[in-house]
Parts: sequence; structure tokens; C-alpha cells
Amino acid sequence: MDRPLSISLDVSDAICDLAELSGDLSDLIELRKLSITHCHKLSALPEEIGKLIKLVVLRLKSCTDLVTFPSSIKNLEMLQFLDISDCFSIKELPDDIGEISTLEKINMRHCSRLKDLPPSVSDLEQL
Repeated sequence: MDRPLSISLDVSDAICDLAELSGDLSDLIELRKLSITHCHKLSALPEEIGKLIKLVVLRLKSCTDLVTFPSSIKNLEMLQFLDISDCFSIKELPDDIGEISTLEKINMRHCSRLKDLPPSVSDLEQL
């Protein structure tokens, strides 16, 4: 039996001055894992992130200036793991995060400004 090709992109430590994730993400539709860690100046993700429909892991650990998620995050229909640990500036998760029915784990450790979870989180049966 053929195993699916695992495609990942790791943008961490070496490019810690990354302030914006730009470019045409639609070219990366086969991406399974996106790891952007310790990018302290990154404050937002582009709306195009929702085009990564095969993404299984989204790791944003220690992106300390990250404040918001685009509404298109609900399009990540295969997402299983979201890591926003040490993202001190995040105040809220998207209201429709509960539409990602495959989501099994959200690591929110040390997200000190995140006070409440949206009601749709209760729709996440795998969590």
C-alpha cells in the first residue's frame, strides 16, 4: 500500500525576523506540516493560509507578536494539531474554529492573554 507523501515546511529560529508570511500559498496545497516557530515579529497569518487544505500540523510556537488568525483557518479540513504555545499576544481563537472537525489537539500553553474559548470549541469531538 502506498503511503501519502509527507510534505513539510519548517520556518524557525533561522528566520526569526520574519514579520509577514507572504507569497502565493496556493502553490503549497500539498503541504502537510507548517512549522513557524520563534518568529517574534510575526503578527498575523495571511488569509491564504486557508488554501492549505491538506495541512495536518500547524505549529506557531513562540510567535510572541501573533495576535489573530484569519477566518480562512476554518478551511483547514485535515488539521489535527494546532500549536500556539508561548504566543503571548493571542487574545482569542477564531469563532468558527469548531468547524475543523479533525482537530485533535490545541497546545495553548502560556497564552496568557487568551481568556475565553469560542463556543464552537465544544463542537470539536476529537479534541
